[in-house]
Order: sequence, then C-alpha cells, then structure tokens
Amino acid sequence: MVDRTSGDALFSEFSTHSPGSTSSTSAADAAIILNADAVYLTAYCTLQLGLRLCKEGAYASPDTSKRGQSSSPTTADPVSRGPSSNAGDRQRFVDSVLSSGLLVFASPTWLAEVYETVSEVDALGLAARYFGEDS
Repeated sequence: MVDRTSGDALFSEFSTHSPGSTSSTSAADAAIILNADAVYLTAYCTLQLGLRLCKEGAYASPDTSKRGQSSSPTTADPVSRGPSSNAGDRQRFVDSVLSSGLLVFASPTWLAEVYETVSEVDALGLAARYFGEDS
C-alpha cells in the first residue's frame, strides 16, 4: 500500500513530467504548467479511463510465458493495447478534465499525451502485478 507521503510525491512527479516526449529544445517551451486541480482531475480521469479500458478488454493480455517468474514489472514490460484509439475518445478525455467546472491549468496537448499513454499502457494492470506480489 502506498502511504500518503509517497502518493503526494508521485502526484508531484507526475505533474512535472510530460508522459510523451517534446520536440522543443527550449526549456521555456517545454515547460508544463499545471495547478493542483489539473493534477487531481487528470489522475482521476486517467484512473477512470484505465478502468474502463480494462473492463472493455482493450489491453492485450500479458505474456503467459513469464508466469511463475519473480521479476518485478516495469514500464519497459507494459501490457500494451497496441495502436492509439480514436480521436473522439481522446477529445472526450481532454474535455472531461477541462470542462469539469474547476479552474484547471492544463494544456489540451498535454492531456492528449496523457490519454495516448493510458490508452497504450495498462497502468492499473502493472500496478496490480507490482503491488500484488508477496514480498
């Protein structure tokens, strides 16, 4: 179980790093400005999207040849969905954060990158495998 301090640190790290790469060379151009509400809503909507995709079976099942091995999962070994889903879903995700009724400082481009990452990588599955292991 992740304690509150670790959770706060994870949210802070999440808010300072873009999930995708940027082609900008200037640090000022690459800066992402988020407020706390943007981080919270993005995390909430990301979890909601990930759960919906899991329930729909949108992610490929993990490699069954690795069962029984005690290697810890990493993002280098994601449960992948394959190609990104359609633009309509992406726009609904972006709108769910930006149209929440709260004052949210988040770039639609950054939110679209978050969507693409979540639609390609089953973070909930990775977390379940990581935290589900008996230590």
